[in-house]
Amino acid sequence: MEADLRLLQRYHEHKDADAFAELVRRHAGLVFGTCLRILRNAEDAEDASQECFMELARQAGAVAS
Repeated sequence: MEADLRLLQRYHEHKDADAFAELVRRHAGLVFGTCLRILRNAEDAEDASQECFMELARQAGAVAS
């Protein structure tokens, strides 16, 4: 968790796309699986997963603080 927070801080402070890509790589399966369990449709789960990461990118400063 602490390593993830550092990655998010790097993304927020330096717009480090590699740091954000690493967060996505680490957590995409969990996020997709959760969305799929809730939505019961793979295409909708993919869209929801992407939106989760987009929102994380938009709110990185609030989370990383």
